[in-house]
Amino acid sequence: MIKISAEKIIHQVIFALTSANSYLAEDVLIALQRSYSREESPLGKKILSQILENAALAARKKLPLCQDTGQIEFFVNLGPGLVIEPDGKSLEFLLNEAVRQAYKNLRPSIVNDPLRRQNTRDNTPAIIHYELSDTKKLSIKILVRGGGTDNASTVMMLEPTIRVEDLRRKIVNFVREKAAGACPPVIVAIGLGGSFSRVGYLAKSALLENINERNPDEFYRQMEEELLAEINNTGIGPMGLGGRITALAVKIRTAATHIACLPVGITLQCHSLRKFQLEL
Repeated sequence: MIKISAEKIIHQVIFALTSANSYLAEDVLIALQRSYSREESPLGKKILSQILENAALAARKKLPLCQDTGQIEFFVNLGPGLVIEPDGKSLEFLLNEAVRQAYKNLRPSIVNDPLRRQNTRDNTPAIIHYELSDTKKLSIKILVRGGGTDNASTVMMLEPTIRVEDLRRKIVNFVREKAAGACPPVIVAIGLGGSFSRVGYLAKSALLENINERNPDEFYRQMEEELLAEINNTGIGPMGLGGRITALAVKIRTAATHIACLPVGITLQCHSLRKFQLEL
């Protein structure tokens, strides 16, 4: 049995949300610093320098990294026997309450209906993904996503007979089309397999991993490296103004799938990758 107080959940998630909005993840900072040293274009180096300066200023003054303070996605992993004390409030309620409180001084970006578009004014409701395991902890991973990056996403249902080189070409062409509008340098997150409804989740959850760690599967590690090289040869460059560094990383997550299907999900994440992980 896992006993956690409702107050602790709310306070910890508020801290995580405010921190994610002001402090760039360490793995992203490392990748940006490394990319600055590798960038060949003088303008590209200047842009990367400004991105790093913006991150330092946001952290020092505890201000948002970006004016788009994003839509919140929670990736919750919980085991059997979770008890929230005192009883009466669901985990979904508590997570949204934390968002409400955290966003009192941040820009609310959520509308209650996709066509009638009335702002909810408190950045709720958050998107919550649940996974069950035998863990004895409550793990909450948080992704803060701006609208420009979510717009730079797609799902393709391909024939499973497609050649790997043709799949790579489709991915690179998508990056060519969308990267400049997603505030590059980007992280290219790719989901392969699962189903139509699952593959977008795979792509987004790849962003929660350390972007500097290599894929443990040699086949996909090589594919990530080849894609990264091809993407950085496009010349799109930082903020789409030309240069060597268009992407900081390519991350691939896979799942089993139907014999007749090859779902592919791609999402481009801007350089301001805001994420946080809690274990309660």
